[in-house]
Parts: sequence; structure tokens; C-alpha cells
Amino acid sequence: MTVFIDHCLREGGITIKDISAVAISAGPGSYTGLRVGFSVAKGICFARNIPLIYIPTLETLIEEAVSIHPGYEFYVPMLDARRSEVYTMTVDFAKNEVEQLRPLVLEQGCFNSLPGKILYFGNGAKKMELLKKNEDKIIELPCSATYQSSISYKKFLASDFQDMAYAIPLYLKPPNITKPKPAL
Repeated sequence: MTVFIDHCLREGGITIKDISAVAISAGPGSYTGLRVGFSVAKGICFARNIPLIYIPTLETLIEEAVSIHPGYEFYVPMLDARRSEVYTMTVDFAKNEVEQLRPLVLEQGCFNSLPGKILYFGNGAKKMELLKKNEDKIIELPCSATYQSSISYKKFLASDFQDMAYAIPLYLKPPNITKPKPAL
């Protein structure tokens, strides 16, 4: 068990034996971070014989943004995917999917087809500063496991669990791995 998980359990006044399920932020995100997170989550679930709850990272961001910033026609979460690229999707005010999850290279007019006010949020949203329309807004909304609680609870009550043998992180791109240059 990791030091951070141990700290959270102690702070909550519970032990690992009190846990009924584990919710995981499934991605997209850091390739290594997702692999490590899935390994730890699956290990706890397997050892305790408890279910795994799978929550796409952008779904978590959307849940929080819609609840604290109502009044937009469209919500566009953005996770930084390096350079001028983000992982994104678009939902309407009722959280209905308008554009599906994808990596996107940001360029002028990439969201012009959306009629209405747009809220861009997440750690990649600041990349929209020069591309947004005047009525649109950008906020920095950090990814946090605290935003997962309501989604996790609903999925737990509905027994919406993942098969641990087949649950894998939501990768949208291959890892950025380069070969080292030979020494001179």
C-alpha cells in the first residue's frame, strides 16, 4: 500500500479492511501515472476481494465544472497532452456527449461549430486563451480524486464494476519513449 493511501486511511479513521471498493481515475493522463495507479488499485482489489470502479478522468472534471459553474451551453474539459495538444471532449449543459473523447491539436476555430457559451477547464484549458470566443470562459480546474466521490458512489450502488482481468487504463496515444543517444 502506498504512503499516500495509508495517510488517507489514517486521516479518515479507517483501515484497508473497511473499504468496500476502489475507484480509479482511468485516464487519459500520464502514461506512467495511469500504469502505477491501476497496479495499486488492482492489487488492493485483488487482495481484499473487492470491486474496481472505473471513472474516466474527464468525466470527473465535468461533474465538478457543471456543478460549480452552471449557465454554459457547452463544457469542454482539457488535460494537457504536451505541445499544443490536449485530451478533450465536449458535453452540453445536461452532460450529454456532443464530441467524444479524443486527443486534439488546438488551432484557430477548433470549437467554432459549438453555438453558445463554452466553459473550458482543466490543466490544458489555458492553451485556449488566444483561441476562445469573447463570451467563453477558461478556468483552471485541477484533477482531484475528491471530485470522484459522487460518481463512485452512484456506480457502487448500481454495481457498475470493472472486471479486473480486463480493466486497463484509457490511453489515447502511445507513450512518448525515445531511445537514448549513443555516447560519443
